[in-house]
Amino acid sequence: MAITYGNIAEVPWLDNWPIDIQLWAYTSQAPGDELDLTPASKTIGGVSVPRALTVRWKDSTNAIAHSSTSLISITNAVRGIVRVVPSQALWDKVKRGQTYTMEVLAYGILYYSQSFSADAPIATAINLNGMLLYAAPREVLEVLGSVPGASVQVAVPLVSLDWEKDARGYWKTELADDQVLYGLWIEDMYAPEVSYPELAIKYRRCWARVGDVLYYNGPEDLSKAYVETAYSRYVLRCIEEATAEAERRTGRKFGLWRYIREAYNGLRLQNQICLRQRPSVVDEFFRIDALSYNRSLFRRYTEENFKPQTIESSSSQLLHNDAETGVVTINQTMWDWWDWGYGTRGDLGVSGLVSLPAGRNNVEITYTAGFDKIPTDVAEAVANMAAVRQAIFWQQALTQGMQGLSIGCVNLNFGQLFTQYSPSWQLSANQILDAYTRLDLDIL
Repeated sequence: MAITYGNIAEVPWLDNWPIDIQLWAYTSQAPGDELDLTPASKTIGGVSVPRALTVRWKDSTNAIAHSSTSLISITNAVRGIVRVVPSQALWDKVKRGQTYTMEVLAYGILYYSQSFSADAPIATAINLNGMLLYAAPREVLEVLGSVPGASVQVAVPLVSLDWEKDARGYWKTELADDQVLYGLWIEDMYAPEVSYPELAIKYRRCWARVGDVLYYNGPEDLSKAYVETAYSRYVLRCIEEATAEAERRTGRKFGLWRYIREAYNGLRLQNQICLRQRPSVVDEFFRIDALSYNRSLFRRYTEENFKPQTIESSSSQLLHNDAETGVVTINQTMWDWWDWGYGTRGDLGVSGLVSLPAGRNNVEITYTAGFDKIPTDVAEAVANMAAVRQAIFWQQALTQGMQGLSIGCVNLNFGQLFTQYSPSWQLSANQILDAYTRLDLDIL
């Protein structure tokens, strides 16, 4: 996509961003109710009807504003997952600030409907791989295991589960009637629970429980993977609190996230931006919208501008992404044009370097950043902090006169625990998190 110029009210922000949709054959949306898009045609009422996958947009009067068979494609036929990619032509037809109804049809039948608007994206973040917690119970147990005489119950290995794949490609197993799950970890990686209708598109790693059957959607082979849950709700909460502390202290999220619209200050003759999260990923959602002083679109960059160009022109600016540092650089060294009505010398490229316009919160960026797997040392830091929280609980429980602990603690000298072990666990966690702490800097 080339750079576009014009007023932001005329040039929308979300064109060409994909939307993933799950189609259902039945309203119950239970396992097996997914719409199977494998057949090219179906016999309905004795007549062969082609699949004819179509997406259309209706305005408030129920009139069709746009209809297309080319903007929709099948992502997973058996699960009934389709992808809609709104085009620039569509965005030129819909009006800003108005709500439309987006509908998906297949085999001549309406299977999906949702609200749709062409407004600018709001500031938010979306997790992509389910890595919401950064340590597993087994890792916490390894920390506590260094204490002599301690017998602790932190994790519950689910080694007896018999996993198999169903017709839709989900791993599934049957749980015991009394089996309670306090979180779920696959090979020490956390997977969040979702409802079954969300299983296909919510995360790349997640699970749903329908009755006593557990369904898992992720990349691991569960026929030979180590699966566990936490021993109690309190153990799970310790890991949750330690994860939150790690994020708060570092100012970073370590899972894979998509950040929708972060605002930055534009500086004079600026040609670099330090993204707030890293490592940064260039995908179809990457976009830089630079606004002029009247909030009109000054210049836009997309993922296409990272591709090598053979011809240098003002309509194909080149960008470079340093994934580890999160620094995005405008690499072009040539004359640039400016916003004629509101340009100043701080906005011009006459110095020979393309630059962003100066202003307050006038550079807005959407991008994807984070780790596909949590770094080993970050997991260690979170496990250490969770172990400290467990130790505090045991000490407080004994101080209040408890004779036994259901979470397990046998022949443990608490004085030794807090003078010898807990400080070293916290110190190790501090050193690791300090190395990951984010510093927000404006490039001068």
